[in-house]
Amino acid sequence: MKISTEVQLGAALLSNSVSVRVHRCMGAVAGLCEIAVPASVDVSAAPGDDLVADLGPADQAGTVFTGTVDAVEARGAYTVFRALDSRVDAARTRVNEIFSDTTTDSVMSDLADAAGLTVGDLAKGVNVVTYLADDGRSVLGHLVHLAELGGCHLYVDVDGALQALAYTPAAPAWQIEYGGALIAVTAAARRGGGPVEVRTEGAASTNGPDAAYWPTTDTSAVAGVMQAGDLPGIKLWRPELRSMADATLLAASTSLRRLQRSRRVDLRCLGLAEIELGDGVMVQDVPGADASLLLRTVAVEHRANAWEGFITELGLEGVGT
Repeated sequence: MKISTEVQLGAALLSNSVSVRVHRCMGAVAGLCEIAVPASVDVSAAPGDDLVADLGPADQAGTVFTGTVDAVEARGAYTVFRALDSRVDAARTRVNEIFSDTTTDSVMSDLADAAGLTVGDLAKGVNVVTYLADDGRSVLGHLVHLAELGGCHLYVDVDGALQALAYTPAAPAWQIEYGGALIAVTAAARRGGGPVEVRTEGAASTNGPDAAYWPTTDTSAVAGVMQAGDLPGIKLWRPELRSMADATLLAASTSLRRLQRSRRVDLRCLGLAEIELGDGVMVQDVPGADASLLLRTVAVEHRANAWEGFITELGLEGVGT
């Protein structure tokens, strides 16, 4: 199979003569793309220039990264261009704004706009009466916090758009079989889940500290719905929320997320350019495994070079069921 490598680097279009490494994951860490260009190739790109990388079979190449050049480094016979996705812009932006009577996804959209990010699909979040986005943390820090309040994974997709994907499991988009695309697999399990209690601050706080918890000091009203697993319980105070319903949703999503993290599987595969963060993956026919595993993609690394060919490594977590 012939692999196509095409990189739009500033005004230059590079193909097949370059090495590409892309690493992207859920959360606060900006996606990274490194392009190694032979020093004999004249490329005038500089920090601030756009970079778009396409990989895949010659007739099916797809975009695997969109970002901005952040650094240029000479390494002997190669010049390495390092680009980051738009999360770096959010990390470098700070604001001071107050949002009232809105939802977490709406606040995320407004903050992303303030940082110059393209906004994709943001899963519906929870209600917030007041949210203070101060400069004590970056816009990215606020986005991560708001995503957690709304029970969502935060990431930037291959086209550079901000996405928020609910923790709830989705149907598998990929079936990866040992002896097919799958080259190697590593799996680990640990204790996970456990009860989660969320308390919020309501208007009743004016009646004294004992009344500040919504709706009463009866903690059973806001206990997590998802309580599978054997970790000790945790208690969270989230004054941004004001209703028992939203507190219970957060408790359930947090407990689910703790359970999902209890299973980790890393795959090494033949190149899978089209796989995206958040995709469901069914891993099948692994020697020694009792059954097929349903997992969610939380990290992707693509490498295309002369010595490995085209390799994709996936970081997967359980779906919490």
